[in-house]
Amino acid sequence: MSVRQQSSTPGFPGSSVNEITLVNTQRARAYHGFTQHILNGGIRSGQFISQRELMALLDMPLGAVREMIPRL
Repeated sequence: MSVRQQSSTPGFPGSSVNEITLVNTQRARAYHGFTQHILNGGIRSGQFISQRELMALLDMPLGAVREMIPRL
């Protein structure tokens, strides 16, 4: 039986640097994709769009979509 050691990133206990980078990258990709859809007219001002629709539109996981929303 092998024991897998996982290095911890400060501020993110139990998370590796690669996991944190992936989350930040997904968050940034979701935000960029969403703003591009707004600028291109794919999403109109005041239009209701569900998180599920955002997931499909941006091809991103729910966590990235939820973390993008407060940035708006």
